[in-house]
Amino acid sequence: MDGIEQSFEEVFKEAYEQEEFNGVVVVAHQGEAIYEEAFGIADIETEENLAVNSIFNLASVSKQFTATCIMLLYEQNKLDYNDAITKYLTDLPYDNITIRHLLNHTSGLPDYEDIVEEYWEGDTENDFFTTKDLLEIYSEEELELDFEPEEKYEYSNTGYVFLACIVEKASGMSFEDFIKKYVFEPLGMKNSFACRKPNKTPKKVAQGFTTNDDGDYEDYTYNYLDGLVGDGNIFSSASDLVIYAQALINGDLLSQDTFDEAFTPATLANGKKTTYGFGWELEGEGFISHEGSWEGYNTYLGIDLEDGYVFVVLDNGDHPDIADLVEEAMEGFYE
Repeated sequence: MDGIEQSFEEVFKEAYEQEEFNGVVVVAHQGEAIYEEAFGIADIETEENLAVNSIFNLASVSKQFTATCIMLLYEQNKLDYNDAITKYLTDLPYDNITIRHLLNHTSGLPDYEDIVEEYWEGDTENDFFTTKDLLEIYSEEELELDFEPEEKYEYSNTGYVFLACIVEKASGMSFEDFIKKYVFEPLGMKNSFACRKPNKTPKKVAQGFTTNDDGDYEDYTYNYLDGLVGDGNIFSSASDLVIYAQALINGDLLSQDTFDEAFTPATLANGKKTTYGFGWELEGEGFISHEGSWEGYNTYLGIDLEDGYVFVVLDNGDHPDIADLVEEAMEGFYE
C-alpha cells in the first residue's frame, strides 16, 4: 500500500482510534476500489460491525442525486431548466423562480428549517413534517423571499425538496420510484433507495448514533423533518456510490453535454460566478464534491473528473469533520 491509499488508511485509522470516526472509506480509480475499509460498528446495541457495503443515510449528498433526476427529465424533454417552478407547483406564489435557481441555490427561498415550527401545527415529538405540509405553508403563507433570484448564492434545503416535487409532477411517478427506475436499477445499485421515513426503510441501515450531554452514545431514532425527500433521505453504500460516480464519469447515465451543466458554476445577476453547479460543490481543477450532515450521519462524495478517482466517506457517528479528514488524507496528492 502506498500513495493515496496509505494516506487514507493512516488518517482514518487514527481518527477511528481517537473516536473521531466510525464509518466506511472507499477510494476508487477508474471504477475499481484501490482502498476500502470499514471502521467501527453498525449498531451500538448489537455491536454489529460495519461492512464496506453497509447502507447509510446520505444526508445532503442526496442533493446531487436529486439534481441528476432533474437532468434525466431534461434529457427526456419533460422539463427545461429555465421553466418557472410554478409550471409544476402551481399553488406556489413564486413565478420568478426557475428550476435552474433551485439547482444552483440562487432562488432566495427561506429555508424550511427556519420557519417550520412557526407555521406547522404538527407534533414535533410524534409526527412527520411532510412534503405536503411544506407546499401548503409556502403556498398559503406566501412567504417572502430572502433575496431576489440570482442576487446571491445561499444554500437552500427548501429548493431541493421542491425539485423532488417537480420530478414527481414532470414524470407522473413518485420520487422514490423515479430514482429507482432511472438511476438505481439501470446501474445495479442494489443497496440504494430513497425513503421519506427512515424508521421504515426497505433494507437494514447502519444505525446512526449521537453523543449525549454525558458523553455517552445513544441511537438516533428519527427527527420530525425526516418526512421530506430531495434535500436528503437517499440511502446508499460506499460501493454503490463508486458505481454511480463512475457512470457519471463514463457518460453511462447522462450525456456528457448534460453532465457538463452539473459542474458549471452559476452566474449571479452582478456577473459573479458561484462555486456550486447542479447539486455539486465545484472545487476547481475538475474536482466536484458534496458533503452531508444529519443527526447521526456525516457523509462525503468527491469525484476527480480528469483522473477518474472517486472518494467516498460515510460515517454513522456524531463526527462532523469528515471533509477535514478527507482534505488531510489528500494532502500531497492534490497540490
